[in-house]
Amino acid sequence: MLVALGDSVTRGFDGYHDLFTGTYPQDLEKILGEKVINQGVDAASLSGPFLGDMTSQLRNTHFPQYRGVILFYGTNDYDHTDHNLKQISAALKKNLKYLHKNYPKLKIWGVLPLTRYDFYKNDDNVKNAVGFTFKQLLNTLEKTYQKCHVPVLNWEEDPRPIINDNNYKQRLNDSHVHPTRATYQLIAERIAKFIKAND
Repeated sequence: MLVALGDSVTRGFDGYHDLFTGTYPQDLEKILGEKVINQGVDAASLSGPFLGDMTSQLRNTHFPQYRGVILFYGTNDYDHTDHNLKQISAALKKNLKYLHKNYPKLKIWGVLPLTRYDFYKNDDNVKNAVGFTFKQLLNTLEKTYQKCHVPVLNWEEDPRPIINDNNYKQRLNDSHVHPTRATYQLIAERIAKFIKAND
């Protein structure tokens, strides 16, 4: 049995409504043939101290019942926190060390946030209020996962990325961050492939 932790993309949100069916963990469960518990929380971040953010979720999850955890956070660390890249990286590193130390047999898979668009513009090279771009955030998170020996899925390194500048209005239900129902299925298929390659 696996557990999926993350923000609204894990929880299942289309930009307007929470989804009760058709979330990526539900689709992933069907593909893998293994139970996947969805513990995504809307607006959750890697670095925040609030209930539902990564640190609190890890401390409130009974990991011995799971063989693996999927960590799919990051988009809210770009748009909804005032932490810099060093603080975000430190928070992720601390939590990965916590998992390795306390649950050494637990499989861990990191998933970087999907390409995002604010005001119909790709955020890769747009600086946020703190002063870093989305691309810099992706690079920081990827390096942190790698340094902690956790396999990480970077959507933008895929030869055929699910979200790109030509299709984001069709594949993101709000043309911003949140996938359509069909895109959630594509996400699940890609994560399933990633897990099978790194299991």
